[in-house]
Amino acid sequence: MAGIDSTPPTFEDDWAKETTSVQHFFTKYLQEQVSRLVTIVNRERPVQRPDAGRITPNDINGPATAAILAYLEVGYDAPGALRREGPRHDNDFSDISEIRIAPTHNELNCPIPPCLPANIPDAPHHLPPGMGRLLDIQFRLLREELM
Repeated sequence: MAGIDSTPPTFEDDWAKETTSVQHFFTKYLQEQVSRLVTIVNRERPVQRPDAGRITPNDINGPATAAILAYLEVGYDAPGALRREGPRHDNDFSDISEIRIAPTHNELNCPIPPCLPANIPDAPHHLPPGMGRLLDIQFRLLREELM
């Protein structure tokens, strides 16, 4: 087989040119960073229960969470036309795509508190659970924070 080179390909390895102390220093640094990341991931990972069914409010924090959800249910005031008394102002809509980012004069002077749904599972909301609901909650909370 003429013309075929049987030597394996090589590459420039700048790491191999470093001194042992430099290699050790960077290896130790990388191990510490990976260890920190693993600690963060493990801390943020939800605890898996053996009966990984649906978590109810009483499973999370007991009666305290159930009480919070009951309080939110009583105090929930839907946005826009879904509100019993009607929209709060000229920029109050149930569909976030209709809400202008910049607040209107009427909105800024409105004495009625805005619709700020709680970002808690099973809290009252005008949308069914899912991505649309999460987007609605995040949009309303972020917009209020920016104002």
